[in-house]
Amino acid sequence: MLYGIALDLGYGYTKGVNQDNDRFITPSLVGSGRKMYLGEIFGSGDDNNDLYVRLESGGRSAEYFVGDLARRESRDASQAFDSNKVFHPHTQVLLATAAARLMPKDQRKVHLVSGLPLEEYYRQKDAFQQHLENFQAKVTFIKNDKDVYSKEIKFDEVTIFPQGAGAVYHAFKKHRGYFQKGYLIGLVDVGTKTTDVIVFEVADRFIIRHQLSATFEIGTSTLYQEILSKSSEMVGSTLESNKIPIIMENMKAFYHRGQDYDLSGIVEQARNNIALSIKDKLTALWGSDIDCFRVVFLGGGGSGELNTGLRGIHPTTVLLEDCQFANAYGFMVVHSMVTKRLITPTERDSVISKAI
Repeated sequence: MLYGIALDLGYGYTKGVNQDNDRFITPSLVGSGRKMYLGEIFGSGDDNNDLYVRLESGGRSAEYFVGDLARRESRDASQAFDSNKVFHPHTQVLLATAAARLMPKDQRKVHLVSGLPLEEYYRQKDAFQQHLENFQAKVTFIKNDKDVYSKEIKFDEVTIFPQGAGAVYHAFKKHRGYFQKGYLIGLVDVGTKTTDVIVFEVADRFIIRHQLSATFEIGTSTLYQEILSKSSEMVGSTLESNKIPIIMENMKAFYHRGQDYDLSGIVEQARNNIALSIKDKLTALWGSDIDCFRVVFLGGGGSGELNTGLRGIHPTTVLLEDCQFANAYGFMVVHSMVTKRLITPTERDSVISKAI
């Protein structure tokens, strides 16, 4: 039987799980790699925080810092914010690194389930699937300037699913009582760059309601931009994006140029503003149809950040457990259904399931 791997290649974080319940998460940052002479003196952190890899693919070889290590040590570290990001070189590095961490220990054939934002799904699904089916690479993990181990990456079967739709399957597994026939189920998946909105009608199987589903160009990156802008005004100098983790961790006592600042009011107001903007977009999209919604689920890492402000979307609004991994867990449910032939290739394209 095919071995299942699920990857959620988000703009902000790359998340993944496999059928052995191993998890992977790292910021979606990639930068040039170089020798780390101080590693042996000070020691190295968790493997997923100190990702230094060599990627060999298509006859080329290059070394990269990935995730937190790229943020700390690469001057050219960047995120792939292109709308066509799945073919961005940095996305390929993240894909290969995550897959290498989650590949089976033996030589079993692999089924990869991954996703795209809803709007990009319709435009890029076929090209992305073909790319992944042909993807081959060798990933070598490096620590203290020494090769630790290598993994060959190849996918024997690939399923592409809309982001948000994956999270619905995670919701179904955890909250089946809400999935009553005749009602609509809403899923709001707040990511870094986009918010994916998926609505299903519950019948003998899930049927996507396309006119009630969409991708909004708003997410936690919008939130952080507002926080940086207002915080810069308060401290009197421009704060760059690498200050966001410090601000969010120390918002009541942010130290800058010899002075402590309380930025908690700025952060809270920004959260309220972005949550309200999302709610307004949902109101315009759903109109009176929301009266027939049984529940609205909140998924994605941004839903955890904006949870309080988004609670008023619907009388029954549920923040999914481990919301940042909701799509990845849902993709693993899809893997199970594909291997059991509960979803055929035709039905995958229609995003319809016989799981009910």
